[in-house]
Order: sequence, then structure tokens, then C-alpha cells
Amino acid sequence: MIKKTKKNKSVKDKKISDLEVIVRIQERVIDWYDDTLADVSSRFTEYAKAFWNNQSVHEREIEDWTKKYNEVVRAYNGLSSMGRFAEDLGIDIRKHRKNLPESKDYEFSQDSKLLESGRVRHIFKLNKKKSKRKGTKDE
Repeated sequence: MIKKTKKNKSVKDKKISDLEVIVRIQERVIDWYDDTLADVSSRFTEYAKAFWNNQSVHEREIEDWTKKYNEVVRAYNGLSSMGRFAEDLGIDIRKHRKNLPESKDYEFSQDSKLLESGRVRHIFKLNKKKSKRKGTKDE
């Protein structure tokens, strides 16, 4: 008969085996973090590309809104200067506001253009509204 002899592990061998187990656990943790980092890094790259693409779209929108804003400011400045001019002539604008022709029989339009010289040309138009004829489909 063959007897199996048990090999007694020394304290040093136990420490080495314990350390080997710890190293294997740490390797698995490092591999998990490495995979997670690769995934996060690829998502970050996608988000960065999307951000830069959206930023270029928004830059065009900002440019359009700036142009519209400048048009509104020019129109306001033109109307404001016309109001000051009228007040300088002694016309009480607030008193006659309700009786203005553009609120009844006329259409009022205003346009401002920036000239190459840097000056702004204001154009004010007052056109008579077209009257509706009797017997049309609109009535």
C-alpha cells in the first residue's frame, strides 16, 4: 500500500500562496477598470465630436440672431430719433397715438439699411390699406 503523506506547508509558503491569491484578485480588478476606462474614453470621444459639431451649428445660429438683433436695434433707433424729432417740433406723440392713421386706414412699415460708410439709412413707408370690395369671397 502506498501511503499519502501530507506535506506540511511552512508559514512562508502560506504567505506566498496568500499573496498569489491577492495578486490574482487585483489583476481582475485592474482588468475591469481597464475595460471600463476604454468604454468611458470612447464615449467621451463621441460626446466631444457631437459637442464640436453642435457648436458649429450654433455659431451659425448666433450669427443669424446677431443680424436680426442689429436690425431690431437699428429700427428702434430710427423710430426713436423720429419721435425725438417730432417732439422737438412740438408734436405731442402720446396724445395722438390712438388716432394714428396706420392704426386705421394705413399700413406703416419701417426699414433700416446699414450703408458701406457705416451710417444707417431709415426708410419709413405709409401705404393706404386696400379696401375690401363688396361681393367678394372674403366677406
